[in-house]
Amino acid sequence: MKKLILGKNESGQRTDKFLRKLLWKASLSQIYKLLRLGKIKVNSKKVKPEYFLKLNDEVKIFLNDEQYQELTSEERKKFKISKINFSILYEDKDLLVVDKPAGLSTHGASGIKSHTLIDEVLHYLNFVKNLTFRPSFINRLDKGTSGALIVGKTFESLKHLNKQMANNEITKCYIALVKGRVKSGIVDEKLLKTRLGHEFKVKLSEEGKESVTKYNLIKNYGDYSLIEAELLTGRTHQIRVHMAAIGHPIVGDDSYGDEKTNDEFKSLGLRRQFLHSHKLIFKHPKNRKDIEIISNLPDDLKKVLDKLVK
Repeated sequence: MKKLILGKNESGQRTDKFLRKLLWKASLSQIYKLLRLGKIKVNSKKVKPEYFLKLNDEVKIFLNDEQYQELTSEERKKFKISKINFSILYEDKDLLVVDKPAGLSTHGASGIKSHTLIDEVLHYLNFVKNLTFRPSFINRLDKGTSGALIVGKTFESLKHLNKQMANNEITKCYIALVKGRVKSGIVDEKLLKTRLGHEFKVKLSEEGKESVTKYNLIKNYGDYSLIEAELLTGRTHQIRVHMAAIGHPIVGDDSYGDEKTNDEFKSLGLRRQFLHSHKLIFKHPKNRKDIEIISNLPDDLKKVLDKLVK
C-alpha cells in the first residue's frame, strides 16, 4: 500500500486526472476500476473520479510494490548534464523564461539520443521528481529555432499560463529571413498536420485548423526580407508553412524552404533555419501584470545579415 500526502502542486485537480499522471501506464478504465473497487481512497473514503483533490488530502493506493512500480516506472533515459546551454531572460518563484539555442531539442522524442532543453531546465532548477508535477514549457520551438520559451515552475502557474496559451492571449513574435521582397500582410490559411511513421509535415488544407500569421517588414536585404511574424494562432510549423505558401519561404528551412537558396546561405555560414522567437507578452499567473520578454537575435543569425550587407 502506498500513502501520499498532497501538496500545492497536486491539489485542485480532479482525482482521475491526478491518477492518470501518477499511474501513467494505467488505462483510464483501470483507474476507474481501482476507484470503484476502493483500491484507491482519499482520506480513507472511496471517491468518484470527478472529486477535486485538496491540499493535505491523504491518498491511499492499495497495490503491492510490484504492481505500483509497473504503473509508475519511468522509462525515459536520464542524461548527465555537465553544461547549461540556455540563458535566462526572466525568473521568479512561479515561472522561468529561457533563451533556447538552436540545435537543442525542446523535449525528448523518439530518435532523440541526447539530452534536451527540458533536461537542462530541470537540472538548473534542482528539480526532484514528486508525485505528478514537473516544471514544463508553455510554448515549444523546433530544434532549429532559437529564442524565448516560458516554463511554469508550479502547478498553478502552469495551469494559468497554459490557459492563456490555449486562448491565444500570449503575444508570440518571431524574426525570420525570407526569400523575396515582401511588405506586410496576413496569411489566413488552415493547416493540417500529417504523420508518416515518426516523421510529420504540415500542409495547407481545408480539413485543417484555423491558422493566422501576421507579418511586417523590418528590412530588405537585396532579394531577401527580414520580417517580424506574429502568431495569431499557434499551430505546428505555422510560420514556416505559411511563408512558404505565399512564395516567401524561410531561408535555411530544409523542410519547406527553397533548396537552391538554402545552399547559397550555407556558404554564408547558416546552419539552420533563420527563425528566432523574439518577443513574448503575457500576464503573470499570480499578479496578472503584463510581462514583456525580448530575446535578441543570436550571433549566428547576425553574422548572416552582416554578410548580406557586404
